Amino acid sequence: MKNLIISAHKDTYYTASALLLSVFKDADIEFSEADSVHTDLLKYADSPYDSIYIGGIRLENDYSRQILSALKIISAKRKVKWYVMSSRFNVEGPDRKLIEPYLIQVQEGKTITKSIYENEKPSDDTFKRLDDLYCACEAMELGKVYNEKLEKTKNYHNYLRYEIEMYWKWDPGNMDILKDIIRKLAFDTVSDSELNAARPEVDESKTLSGKSSQIMSLRDKINRITKYKKVPVLILGESGSGKEIAANMLHEASGRKGELIPVNCAGLSPELTESRLFGYVKGAFTDAKEDKKGVFAEANGGTVFLDEIASMNMTVQAKLLRFLEDFRFTPVGAVKPEKSDVMIIAACNEDLKKRVKEGKFREDLYYRLSGIEFVMPPLRDRKQDIREVAKVLAYRLYKEGYPRLILTDQEYKMLESYDWPGNARQIYKFLMRCAIMESRGKDMKEELRKLASEDLPAQGNTFGDDNRITTMADAEKYAITKALRLCEGNKTKAASELGIVLNTLKSKVREYGIKTETEK
Repeated sequence: MKNLIISAHKDTYYTASALLLSVFKDADIEFSEADSVHTDLLKYADSPYDSIYIGGIRLENDYSRQILSALKIISAKRKVKWYVMSSRFNVEGPDRKLIEPYLIQVQEGKTITKSIYENEKPSDDTFKRLDDLYCACEAMELGKVYNEKLEKTKNYHNYLRYEIEMYWKWDPGNMDILKDIIRKLAFDTVSDSELNAARPEVDESKTLSGKSSQIMSLRDKINRITKYKKVPVLILGESGSGKEIAANMLHEASGRKGELIPVNCAGLSPELTESRLFGYVKGAFTDAKEDKKGVFAEANGGTVFLDEIASMNMTVQAKLLRFLEDFRFTPVGAVKPEKSDVMIIAACNEDLKKRVKEGKFREDLYYRLSGIEFVMPPLRDRKQDIREVAKVLAYRLYKEGYPRLILTDQEYKMLESYDWPGNARQIYKFLMRCAIMESRGKDMKEELRKLASEDLPAQGNTFGDDNRITTMADAEKYAITKALRLCEGNKTKAASELGIVLNTLKSKVREYGIKTETEK
């Protein structure tokens, strides 16, 4: 017999699916969610599966008619069992009674693994191991402490959490990774080295998400740069494009034992910048009541990240230049210089060469900092990465306590249709709003439409130069391009949204050489 297991995206349900797999050893594994399960089920209407087992997926009233229809179609040729917590069966009205025969509802106080044990008869040892793990996952989600019944559960729980973290960090969307985790849990084949390597709570915010050629090239450059631990690095890029993430990756890859200390130069006055970087001694100025270490002393053995370096005044620029010569500095008010072993990473969202020409940034400091220089590509130039960026940010929001967002394929396409002038930071804020307001599907599309109407055009290659004048023609072309994208190429609808007649829109499209997605 050929079986299929469809799991919800959650660590508890990965564990439940593993218990099912321990019984149906050759079963295939797939994944789905509440708002897409009805369409996903229809994919298997003509499949060779004899049985389909669904683990943990919530049933929503909004999709009850579609779910019922899909269940009738796929159950005509095979057995269907849907294991679900009774609290997650949110269907009302006549459809509820018609769907119930397909379900095995699990009441509060009982685990899905226990229900699977009673119905599918896995081995006692496997059940005890995976039920204990299920309870540990459930307790953590509820913020409770769970005393594992089995000694190995804690190690397995750490392994599961770590592997899921690594999935979100390095390869979100690669379901083969999740399937491999479930198989190892099912057959108890997690190696000692994997258990020893498991470190829960990996910070996925410290890596660049995506597989575009631009991101792959950046990762390669970062690995090359870190071989030379004292060479300054200059990172250019728009706001929100990942400059601080790149700085974190450089620091981590360098193997430096000290910490990375960020300094926002734009948020400090000239006087404060100097004392913040170099420190001061008691009596150096009125409020200097005691000696105070500066960033270069605090970061000894680590890295200093100078963000918004263009905002640094010329006096402090001169002192920074002297420090970069031999890594010696003199605290404010002191006479004797000190030495620090630090890697310097500077970042800017402006065109520093232009600042040099305007006399606002020292040319010699620019060349000292830009020995190694790279530009963070904006999201609009690597739209194939938007899906993975959104997955990582949605998971980050979940870890921060916001409702879990598992986006549908259509919702990812909505995100990919927009230029995101604020880059990843703007997507994060947008997803946060969608999570709080429960804006999904059409509601998310409306939120994106509002965002597009409020946004300024993307920064282009000016790195945020607010002094650049946008021509009327550029503004008109931008507005038309955006309207066509949001209306999915429908010119009639786009013309209506822009408040112009269709013939005018067609004329402007020809004039500016604008192509819709279907024409590209």
